[in-house]
Amino acid sequence: MSSIRDRFDQPGYATYRKLEDLLLNACQGREYREHLQYLCDLYQELDASQLDVQLQSLKGQFAESDECSIKACIAFLQELSLQQEPTSLRSSRWSSSF
Repeated sequence: MSSIRDRFDQPGYATYRKLEDLLLNACQGREYREHLQYLCDLYQELDASQLDVQLQSLKGQFAESDECSIKACIAFLQELSLQQEPTSLRSSRWSSSF
């Protein structure tokens, strides 16, 4: 029993759990800002305001759906980032042409 407790009582697992809670809370329209702040403090390369916009999109996507799972959240965010990438590339090309 002790080895099971040791396995799950690790900082990496706690971080994973907070990330999972962040996604599920956003998806279900519950408060998630505490988890967002924790992760942004831990991973300083994250842009909290940009991530917050994506999490709000996640909430809108699943507002009337019963399919709010980690797998569905990740798939939606991947699709969203793929859609945004060409736009940001086009705008950087456009601005660099001046």
